[in-house]
Amino acid sequence: MLWLLALPTLIVVNARVWTGTAWTEAVAVSGERILATGTSGEMRALAAPGATILDALGDYLTAGFNDAHFHLPDPPLGHVPLPLAGMKTRAEMLRRISVYAANVAPGEWVVGEGWTNVAPSREELDRAAPRNPVSLVHRDGDRVVANTLAVRAAGGDGLDALELARLPGAYVRRLEAALAALPSLGLTSIQHIGSWQQLLALRRVKLPVRVYASVPLKHWRRLRDLVEREGRGDEWLHWGLLKGWANQWRGEEEWSGHIQGATAAGLQVAMHVGDERVLHGLLSIMARVDSPGSRFRLEHVNGLPLDTVAEMARRKAMASVQPTLLAEPGKAKLLFAGRELLEAGVRVAFGTDSGSSGATPPLAVMKIALERPGPDGRRISLEQAIDAYTYGSAYAEFAEERKGRLTPGSLADFVVFDRGLGAIRLTVIGGRIAYQEPKAAMSAASGAR
Repeated sequence: MLWLLALPTLIVVNARVWTGTAWTEAVAVSGERILATGTSGEMRALAAPGATILDALGDYLTAGFNDAHFHLPDPPLGHVPLPLAGMKTRAEMLRRISVYAANVAPGEWVVGEGWTNVAPSREELDRAAPRNPVSLVHRDGDRVVANTLAVRAAGGDGLDALELARLPGAYVRRLEAALAALPSLGLTSIQHIGSWQQLLALRRVKLPVRVYASVPLKHWRRLRDLVEREGRGDEWLHWGLLKGWANQWRGEEEWSGHIQGATAAGLQVAMHVGDERVLHGLLSIMARVDSPGSRFRLEHVNGLPLDTVAEMARRKAMASVQPTLLAEPGKAKLLFAGRELLEAGVRVAFGTDSGSSGATPPLAVMKIALERPGPDGRRISLEQAIDAYTYGSAYAEFAEERKGRLTPGSLADFVVFDRGLGAIRLTVIGGRIAYQEPKAAMSAASGAR
């Protein structure tokens, strides 16, 4: 079936193509969208003068890999933020700020966080730290007070302006370099687990891959306001995800308010699952959050107990899985209940938890997922592994209608890799070649054949 009767600009033939629903041989692209899939002969017959035709020589071709749990490099912290939680009076807070500022170089930022109902005035902060810009963020991350030096440096007294002012240009260049390396790994999309400051930086760079950016759960009011003011972004950068870190369970009251507030605001929540107790506690909160379309995400559910699978399915919770974590030292005995999750109807999205030390290649993740058996000894299939890294991840960011499968009209984001899952041959993003292996044997020609 052709999409809008458009002419192809790029055709890849002689491939082992997984569309997301079936195997075929070739794909045709028109501009930024998938035009059609079918046999090599059918796709060649669509070619018009000027179209590029590539021969994949029998390699796999799938939708582009979408890492559902990725960490781009962190901005430099400078000094550790000054803790302000528990301060009962302005005088107490100002004394702490004054002592802290006296021990850092003139001009260095003094950044505090955690204040609640006690906030000094700008003039008081000027007197406490006359040589340093000062920015103090509320415990919930949605309010800030600053002194005159900070406001001048930022060009305003808003949270965004103050955070951008502290972001060095060298970090933006490092961020761009990290992003530029991703197409060579077959990544066409990432879901970045990061900070508000990183979201601000991402909005100011030209992105080579598509990014779904998260911010910490405590910022849910700030994110709600951004969505109401500016929407949720575009096909290259969008937002709406909040991440909470529940490494230990100290009771539902710690997380329940944030999760319910964020969900009621139409935002998506992803929670770090530190252990089995945390998992059961989060599922208990979900039972009271009546929002079946929220796509609540449980991160790091690797080696989870089987008795939670049915409950995850009932709550329509998503399993965000990082198979590479199963291969870490000391985790050799952990089983991967991939088939059990999928057969129960739980949506599974693959990621890596890659950090600033570098991105883990998706093909290495696929190998681990394919090799690690489940509790009954069964392993997931190649098709299931591909789907978890493409369609499952797209579903995890509410993007399954436009990417994750090779269907007419979807974004032309796809990857070609060898049959041994060892090398990326070609990465196409938005219909353009973003990476091609220098020694790839793929042949190219222009025009109809």
